[in-house]
Formats: sequence, C-alpha cells, structure tokens
Amino acid sequence: MPRKPVLRLVHTSGLPQISAVLEGLPKAMRTKILAAAVGAAAKILVTSAKRYARRSEDTGRLRDSITHVVRRYEHDARAVAITGPIVEKGARALRRSAGNGTKPAVKYAHLIEFGHHIVTGGSGRDRQRRRGNSGRSNGWVPAKPFMRPAFAVSQQAMQKALAEGIAAGIKTERASLMRSGAHAA
Repeated sequence: MPRKPVLRLVHTSGLPQISAVLEGLPKAMRTKILAAAVGAAAKILVTSAKRYARRSEDTGRLRDSITHVVRRYEHDARAVAITGPIVEKGARALRRSAGNGTKPAVKYAHLIEFGHHIVTGGSGRDRQRRRGNSGRSNGWVPAKPFMRPAFAVSQQAMQKALAEGIAAGIKTERASLMRSGAHAA
C-alpha cells in the first residue's frame, strides 16, 4: 500500500499584506516573529492530534508524546515547526521514557498512522535486512490516522493563528523600536 507524504506546508503567501511587511524587516527580526507565530499555529495542531490519537489502554504514550519543536533558520529568515510524536533514538529516548516527568518517546506512531502488516516468523533483524527467513504476512492492521485528520481539521485555525501571530509580532517589534527611538511613530 503506497504511502503519501505527510509533510504539509503553510506559507504566508496567502497573506500578501503581511508578507510584504515581513520582507521589509531585518532577517533576525523576521525570524523571531515567524518563530512565535509558527509555534502558536503548531500548538493548535498538537491539540487536535492529541484528540485524534486514541489513548492506549496500557500507557497512553502515543498521545502523550505528541508535541512540537520550532526551528529557526536566521540565514534565510525562516521558522519551521516540526509537529508529531517524539521518536528520538538512543539515550535521550531512554531518559524521556524513564518516568522523569518528560514526554515518552514512541517508535510505533507511523504504524498506527498508516497501518501495517502482521508478520509472524523470522527475527526482527531478518525483517529489517529483508533476507532469508523474514517471516510472512498474516494480515493487515488498518490505519488509525491521527496527524492527517488533525491537520485537515485545524488547517484554517492554524492559518488564522499564523496571521494573527505575525501581525502581533510586527506590532510588538514596532513598539519596541519606537521605545528605543529607532522608529518614528
């Protein structure tokens, strides 16, 4: 079953007036404004995704692991929100799932989002390397998507939050510049 990419982009291109104002700002200021706005929009997606992620009867780790991280790229004045379950590997994942109050890492979110084969026989390593006794498929577990429907439902709210966040950031930066005397009223 082919997978469609989950990556979705929301650009400020639908907001021409705000985009024009942003283009006139210094890169560092633009990045700061965009990071705050993108973070606000990502929080809406996280809330919606948590509603769609069914709580596990045992642990609820999938739902609890859904979060976002905002990355700033000041060299070209971009900010990107990475939203979804924590899937860290190694020591950080162990610390996160050790019960120290942070969100647990999960390694099975993609299986729930897209569905998967039920495979019996063979070792895990054989299946990973696709050689020899790799087991056989005994059925299909249907997908129970949580990120894709969350994005579809909250897309308009995220665009609104993005526009409002950018407008508020511009207003805040303008007030800051006026206080410092670098901008005329």
